[in-house]
Amino acid sequence: MWSAPIRLNPRCLALDFRDGRKSARLLTSHHPAVLFQALRRTSPSIGTGMATKTSASSPASLSKREFRFSYFTPIYDQTVAFYRDSLKLPLVDSWDRNPSDKGSCFRAASGLIEVLTVPLPGESTEHLWDDRPPQGVFVVMEVDNVEAMYRQAVAQGLPIKHKLAKQSWGHETFSLVEPNGLVIYMFSHLPPDAVPAAEQG
Repeated sequence: MWSAPIRLNPRCLALDFRDGRKSARLLTSHHPAVLFQALRRTSPSIGTGMATKTSASSPASLSKREFRFSYFTPIYDQTVAFYRDSLKLPLVDSWDRNPSDKGSCFRAASGLIEVLTVPLPGESTEHLWDDRPPQGVFVVMEVDNVEAMYRQAVAQGLPIKHKLAKQSWGHETFSLVEPNGLVIYMFSHLPPDAVPAAEQG
């Protein structure tokens, strides 16, 4: 344990570690910039934001980033109408640069569904993605009121794949099929007392 002050600059600042406590005493009325530089020499993070900087891979940082489920479709207008008019998802972005470069992004819970038109035959494209229609995948989307969403889908005559049901894993669900054959599974969480018991195999 230190028993005497450690002086970084005898004209400016003294750091005192007596009794295990760290304190700073201003010895003269130096310009604030001089004091700041003295502090920087003992603690390089001062004034740099390092003490509160969030790592690029931390959960807090990742939560502010965007997730998109994107796919190409040969029936672009019909698919856009399905998400916009039938499911009434908010349209957050759309572009129409040419017949081979059209797209729309819809807000789906905490992510986005991005619909892209399939380029015309013979058109060169700059993207690096697979432009085939979606295969072997499905969309899972949480909604505020799955029962109301189900009634809306039935009223519009949308193709229902699985009817509304309460699941033993705590979801109330139904699924439907969008124009490209992609299955969309919609759910809301059930209150604990409404979760059915799992069927015995």
